[in-house]
Amino acid sequence: MLQEPIASVDKVKFAATRAAGMLREAIPQQTMSLRSIAKKLNYKQATVLSQMAKGRIQIPLERATEIARVMGIDPGEFLLAAIEQRTEDAHLINNSDFSDGRKGGFQMNLMMIAGIESGRGLDDLTEVQKRIIREVVAEAQPERRWLSVAELPAMIHLRRLRPRIAHQGLNDHDMAAIKDALG
Repeated sequence: MLQEPIASVDKVKFAATRAAGMLREAIPQQTMSLRSIAKKLNYKQATVLSQMAKGRIQIPLERATEIARVMGIDPGEFLLAAIEQRTEDAHLINNSDFSDGRKGGFQMNLMMIAGIESGRGLDDLTEVQKRIIREVVAEAQPERRWLSVAELPAMIHLRRLRPRIAHQGLNDHDMAAIKDALG
């Protein structure tokens, strides 16, 4: 009785995974050759990318966001898809929604907002951004303290009129004037 070599079973082990599919869809959309893309990613041979796209090998987690950026794939989505190649429980990483309804995670969403797609992560936020995020998390009632997008123009106008408002607030006279004006 002949036994099928293990290598042939593994050839397409990951072919049906979302990560392989994302890579397969992205390859034809590239303006560079697969060889040039591989070189840009510091792979010695383009066949590595081809094998990932065909599902013969897993997407390396440590390279997933880099590959995604070069290929024009959403890095957070691609990283999660690469994790899914290793475990079906990848959705348990955290519990926020992706745009298509899958679970992705608050931290991952923050990283995407911060610009992970352009190579940045949470550690790359400015010190002001980090300070504000810490303040939001520390605040018991953040909705009382932070402005909505709709409130922002009014606050910008007040800051122009009273530049010290951010550090000193408004004095009683200014508060009374606002109350009288808006009644």
